[in-house]
Amino acid sequence: MTNRRLIISLQQRGGTKAHHPVITAHARAVMAELAGARLANTMRLTIKIRAKVPKKNAQGLCYFRDHSKGSTARAKHYTIVLDRGRSLRSQLSTLTHEIQHAVQMAQGRLAVRTTKAKGRAWYWRPQGHVGASICYTVEEMPAWADRPWEQEAMAAEANLKHLI
Repeated sequence: MTNRRLIISLQQRGGTKAHHPVITAHARAVMAELAGARLANTMRLTIKIRAKVPKKNAQGLCYFRDHSKGSTARAKHYTIVLDRGRSLRSQLSTLTHEIQHAVQMAQGRLAVRTTKAKGRAWYWRPQGHVGASICYTVEEMPAWADRPWEQEAMAAEANLKHLI
């Protein structure tokens, strides 16, 4: 039997690293609230603090898989990118939001796939949903705030404000 545990690693280019212990502690506290110990202990989070988030108008991103070690993905290994220029409070709030997405993906409730029939599409399965996932293609994608996975992440942000 192996002892598994949540692995969190921080990467930052430039700037001060004084907040790293706070960010790591916050990530652990949020994971304890959002995911059960059994799921959390199988996950690995890489938090990258960058001068610029690669998506326009985004405060943070959660990548479905970490491809930094090669083209093949590791199961339940997620990369979160935070904007270094934001305040610590804003970074922690964004981290909570992005960790919710990592949990959604680890639970198999959120996925992005590219198929010949539908092209790139997001597949969402609400908690307790029975049957096939709900498919959102690029053409029929609702506005950001109306996407159900984003609404769930925004609710997690609001519910866990006490951890910041």
